[in-house]
Amino acid sequence: MLADKTITIQPNPYLMMIEYYLYYFYYTFLGFPLVIRIAVLFTTIACPFILFCIVRFIHIKNKTKKYARYKKRLEEKYQSQLSEILSDKRIYIYSDIHNLLKADTKKLKKRDKQILTDIFIELSRQIPDLNNDNYTNAIEYFRIPAYWEREINYGNTATKYNALCKFDEMHIDISGSVITPITYSRNKPLRKKARASFIHLNKHTPFKFFGEDFDCDFNSWDKIEIHRFLSLKRKESVPLLTQWIKSAKNNHFICFLIDEIKILQQKECAPFLHTLIESDNLMISEHCIDALGELMYRPAEKTLIEKYPLQPLSIQQSIIRTVSKLKTGKALLFLEKAYQTNYDNENEKIILKAIYNYGEEGRKLFDGLKKKAVGFSKLAFDHVSNPLIKFV
Repeated sequence: MLADKTITIQPNPYLMMIEYYLYYFYYTFLGFPLVIRIAVLFTTIACPFILFCIVRFIHIKNKTKKYARYKKRLEEKYQSQLSEILSDKRIYIYSDIHNLLKADTKKLKKRDKQILTDIFIELSRQIPDLNNDNYTNAIEYFRIPAYWEREINYGNTATKYNALCKFDEMHIDISGSVITPITYSRNKPLRKKARASFIHLNKHTPFKFFGEDFDCDFNSWDKIEIHRFLSLKRKESVPLLTQWIKSAKNNHFICFLIDEIKILQQKECAPFLHTLIESDNLMISEHCIDALGELMYRPAEKTLIEKYPLQPLSIQQSIIRTVSKLKTGKALLFLEKAYQTNYDNENEKIILKAIYNYGEEGRKLFDGLKKKAVGFSKLAFDHVSNPLIKFV
């Protein structure tokens, strides 16, 4: 039999030295004051993060420079010819564009089409007499709409949002089958952007979402977006907005539509707004009264004068402003009575301004009332006749 052999493992001197220094640093660290320990710990954590930020910054800077150089090459290659095409009154068909540009559109990369999109947007803003037919044909020649439609269909949320923005800036149509799916997206910003863009980009049912109060979370930014797209349309192409006021449930959306009626000067809507001032919602009533003044709907004056005494201050002020704009010549007695029964300083200024601007007869009444005014009221008269005089 073989005798049992005891195997002795010799310790590695290098590992022992590493272990020694680790213990040394550890107990040395524990011996430092608390403030120094926190500072050392923070520096140890921060250094890798700072290093990462520096590397990332250098990478982004190099990438930006590379993109700028590439964009410059494309601009030198295409921009002058595109400018000539877009400003020429003659219609260029695809073959004409190809003969001038000689671009291999099948080999264009994603980056190429993004840069070309920016070039087209920039040129469309710079050229005063843009030939829209050539603009559309040139964009189609580079297959730019098809590229951005693919981005909408298959991109992530940020990509889809960016693609919608590009379509808006290029002012070109987009297929309803492409944009409709994202109008019901769970992502709120994307859904709202798609619904607002739908007004501008869809030629068949652009106002489809007005029947749904536009969105369940209608806010001030939505108002700005919708107004921007409505302003791009010809006034004749915008239908009477009262049809959606009748079915709307969101009071803020109703007020927005009333304001748009006022801006678009849809005077045919005035009789309906006249009936709507009886609404239980004060906000809707106030917007209707202001709109009737802008639409110069004079038949509303009698109703407004009758309603005035029983209304809260904000409605009273709207009535005064509207009566002042209508200038039927029959409201001067009402304005005088409103002044005599007034109890609010701000309202007093509005009434006096209405009287002052109510023609020659109004100016005579203003001067007569001013002679009787004393103290604070006299200051109000001075301010209305000369706005440079401070009114507190």
